[in-house]
Amino acid sequence: MGGGYPPPIKIREEKMSMPEYLKRLHDKIVSAIMEIYISQENCTKEREHAILSSDDIYEKICLDIDFKKETFRNYISSIAGSPDSIIKSAFKDFKKSRRKGYYIPCESYEELLKLKKEEKDEEEKYTSEENELEEKKIRGNQEEILYPILYRWLEVRGYDAFYTYPKKKNKKWGNPDITGIKVDEFLGSRSVEIATIEAKVSCKNFREDFFEAVSHRRFSNICYYAFASDKNFFEIKESEEILYYSDLYNVGIILIHTTEEYYKKISDGEIEKIDEEMVDIKLINSPSAEQKGLRHQKSFLENMGIQGKVSLYETNE
Repeated sequence: MGGGYPPPIKIREEKMSMPEYLKRLHDKIVSAIMEIYISQENCTKEREHAILSSDDIYEKICLDIDFKKETFRNYISSIAGSPDSIIKSAFKDFKKSRRKGYYIPCESYEELLKLKKEEKDEEEKYTSEENELEEKKIRGNQEEILYPILYRWLEVRGYDAFYTYPKKKNKKWGNPDITGIKVDEFLGSRSVEIATIEAKVSCKNFREDFFEAVSHRRFSNICYYAFASDKNFFEIKESEEILYYSDLYNVGIILIHTTEEYYKKISDGEIEKIDEEMVDIKLINSPSAEQKGLRHQKSFLENMGIQGKVSLYETNE
């Protein structure tokens, strides 16, 4: 006899409960009986009559234990005599029928089914969350190929552009993908304008993604939500709702338009660099510039590591 199991002991219900080594074996036996019951698909009302011999249970559990059948018979008999056990002896409970074997009563079976369902639901929830995180990671990697063309789009409009997506100091929804800074000086006064872009491969999740762009309004004078598509803007099913959000929150809309074939390559992650000849960047809705607090803007630039621009605020404070 291996596995470090001591000899079976006789348990007196009124005085003793199972020792730890029997509890471990008890749980394995319960799992085995449950698997047999579920595979048989017996009606739960007849569960008390679904009596299994110790040999049937042993055949199901033998790969998880390392002692012989006769020893197992002694163990399961001892376990069934414990007040802690949900495994019951048929010989003891059904004396008139003189049936031998073991079973799990209906109420215990139903409770175990409920627990198994809860465990399965929890596992599915965890798996779903893991898949969602993985999907976001993949989407993030795909989005990065859009950044250079948006970076240049800001430069053409007179901004000094910066990649700010890798920064972490502003925490969730505090890091725009690309940031542009424009400085205007007139008659000795200076104004600083910050523009930010939140870019996505598609507008499929725009009801969530859009608010990443909205969150940047606390420090950005002009915010944009950009996405790629193989359709013209007003051919997109959600176009009216996106425009409504744009007007409501004063966030500009940038469409990175391309062909169906090239868009599929972008969304599938098949290309590493955008061919600018294959895309057309369209400003669908232009936002109005908003005045922002200097303290918030200066703090944003510091957190983004754009130290060279922080001094621009010193004469304005």
